[in-house]
Amino acid sequence: MEAIVTRPRKRASAPRVRTGCKTCKIRRVKCDETKPSCMRCIKFGATCDGYGSRNPPQLKASSSRVLIPKARFPLVASPSQNLFDLDKPEEWTYFQRFCSYTVGLLSGTGLRQNEFWTRTVLQATQSEPSIRHAATAIGALDLKSFSALGDDDSVKFRRQYAYKAYQKAIVGVRKTLAAKDSDIRSRLIATILFACFEAYHGNNETALAQIFAGVEMMEDYTKKRKAAGPNTPRGPPVEHELVQAFAVLEIQATALGDKRPGELHLERMYNCAEVVENTMPFEFSTFKQANLLLALNMLRGIHLRWSQTNSAAQPSSLNVFPFLAVASCTNAPAVFEFNRVLASFKAWAAAYEPLYRKSRSPAGEKDFESATQLRMHYLSSLLWVASGAPSIGMYYRRYTRELKEVLALGRILLGLADAQMFSLDMRYVLPLAVVGLNYRHRELRHEIIEILVPMHRREGVWDASMIGRIMKFQAEIEEEGLEDGEYVPEDGISTITELKVDESLKTLFVTCSLGVRGRPGETVMKSTELPW
Repeated sequence: MEAIVTRPRKRASAPRVRTGCKTCKIRRVKCDETKPSCMRCIKFGATCDGYGSRNPPQLKASSSRVLIPKARFPLVASPSQNLFDLDKPEEWTYFQRFCSYTVGLLSGTGLRQNEFWTRTVLQATQSEPSIRHAATAIGALDLKSFSALGDDDSVKFRRQYAYKAYQKAIVGVRKTLAAKDSDIRSRLIATILFACFEAYHGNNETALAQIFAGVEMMEDYTKKRKAAGPNTPRGPPVEHELVQAFAVLEIQATALGDKRPGELHLERMYNCAEVVENTMPFEFSTFKQANLLLALNMLRGIHLRWSQTNSAAQPSSLNVFPFLAVASCTNAPAVFEFNRVLASFKAWAAAYEPLYRKSRSPAGEKDFESATQLRMHYLSSLLWVASGAPSIGMYYRRYTRELKEVLALGRILLGLADAQMFSLDMRYVLPLAVVGLNYRHRELRHEIIEILVPMHRREGVWDASMIGRIMKFQAEIEEEGLEDGEYVPEDGISTITELKVDESLKTLFVTCSLGVRGRPGETVMKSTELPW
């Protein structure tokens, strides 16, 4: 760690040195050697090695990072040729493609300023064969196309090779687990890569299982570290990049379906609330800081609403977007927490405003896309949490301005990027889905349908075309015979009760319970089969 020397006072015997926490890298003006951990690590629930001494340690060669330039597609130190089969040059070719091209697509914009793909994963491929095989498998895929194999022999070969490399990765992980020869970092990275591969192929249930397994693994590991005694050896804390990556994945996963017990959701909600309320600054200094607290506050609202749901009553198969119909907050404690979450969103918006305003000036031009995307995520998160109000009248028809802004920002972002691709990150699809599926603003919903239906894009487990077609079916049955009105009447809203996806036939089977306008409490069932 490089020491930063301040200007010494007159006749001072030695200059004061700013040192940093070894875990969170936050620099302090003066080291307090009486405290075993810095306040930031305490607030985040992390157990760190405390502040450094007044003589900061020298950076060792073993702790240097893989060389990653600021360019979109990073360069990495090439592994030894002994790690690859020289009789199969495609293995090296697809691995290099992952390092120089695929990583750039997966890491996306600078929104999260996260080094998970550009550093954490690439470093792990150097030492872990299973992670290297998984990376090679993803590198063999075309993330800009979801088309069938067709008659193109080269496409068939790449897909077949991807499956073989993925199988090698799975076998490798199983062997290391059986031999108890893998650390938590490697297991978590492998879990994310497996979820990425499954989500690309539309295997949502398998991808969800991987994500939830990784979250549970990380939580258990952190609890054991905290419970360990002073004389008990313990491993290093989970890297910040991994924590942030799983936060985003958990939002996507719970959006599609979550069968974890209510007690777990309450525990996760309180953990997120503690971090958000104790670390919310007056003003954000970086997008990375703003994005992390937004994701944690969103998770806080998600876990609050899931804690009100009876998980035992959920069907065993994948439910249809329970994120959109999950229980509202009706009892007094839940309503109290609900209001606290909304208040946290307001505090977040106030702290983010200077950063967002700067991105609209010439000085912040390079941050325009990141700032716009984060603003869009804030609005859609607020809208979803607000839809958990005790009654529909408390949110329905009350957020027209925010709904219009989400769509406007989405159009801007789609004009800046290639929308026809796969991403493990959350960018456009889920925010637009919240507007069109949670709020029945007729004009905005039809505009979103026109955007999503022809779009060949998948973000994690969320497919744009699938969401658009479901939205279109709901619009048809809800607006049948409806003439005037900005919104669909409250008593004419439909609720999706069943959805089955046939990936091989590209077909959706949708069933909705539709309210009968003018007859409170009365519903009719509507079903359809949609090509996808």
